Amino acid sequence: SDLSVSASYKNERERRMLMLNKFKNMVEELRATVTKKIESTIKDDELDAKMLLRMISEISRERETEVNQWEKYSKEMAATVALKRARTVELQNESGHRVYLLAE
Repeated sequence: SDLSVSASYKNERERRMLMLNKFKNMVEELRATVTKKIESTIKDDELDAKMLLRMISEISRERETEVNQWEKYSKEMAATVALKRARTVELQNESGHRVYLLAE
């Protein structure tokens, strides 16, 4: 039982690390996109201020959407973990009760 809990914890930790790495990659891609968009608008060291503001607004909206999606995913994962923990407790109680009944 302790081994399955330990393995379950390791699996959950691995999933969280994968999620964190995906998020880091998304942030890096976003940074690269911003840099690329800014560099593509530079002409003879002059920037069109309105275009730059539009790009920043667009990128900010995209970032906000991404962050909201990750927050939603994080809440869903936390709820799943809580349900699995509760189910684990139920199963432990049930197995303890069955062992008690068998011992009688």
